[in-house]
Amino acid sequence: GAAYTSMGMGAKGADAFKVCVERAREAHGEETPEYINALANYTDALMRLNRFEEVEPLAIRCVELVQRVGGVKQADKAAIISRLGLLRRKQDRFDEAMKWYKLSLEGYTPTNDAERYTRAKTLNNIASVHHERAEYDDAVANYREAYNVFVSLNGATSGDAMITANNIAVMYIDQGLHDKAAAQL
Repeated sequence: GAAYTSMGMGAKGADAFKVCVERAREAHGEETPEYINALANYTDALMRLNRFEEVEPLAIRCVELVQRVGGVKQADKAAIISRLGLLRRKQDRFDEAMKWYKLSLEGYTPTNDAERYTRAKTLNNIASVHHERAEYDDAVANYREAYNVFVSLNGATSGDAMITANNIAVMYIDQGLHDKAAAQL
């Protein structure tokens, strides 16, 4: 699934992840980290294909499971809960999105680069909700924190850093601060 997705073959990736979900259920049962991770990967693949009606019950199921099943890595739990926030944001349900994003970070203390990256992605998503609500001070604070993590992990020319820098510039444009936007770009 990951290989197909990385090659831009999202539908084939989703199909492979769906098989993985079935195999994880057969091998481990549903109340296990293996099943939850397989379901999360499938949910993510469908999200990338904008198949939101299919994603919604799966994302909710993932969150329900991850909140009660032990043994799920902290970063995986945060990403799964944050994914429901992303779905809500894409549905223009910003209050719910913010709720899930913040819940995903509760008690989340990154201990390695992968976990710091997961947290930064969520901060970037929180910033985007603030941006949509015209809460610019909160948006820029979260964008900048995420940007600094992306730069420290992968450099200023990494995709995540450049996208976040661009998000900040767009926010400045939305406020009519064109000089700041130009400097940011």
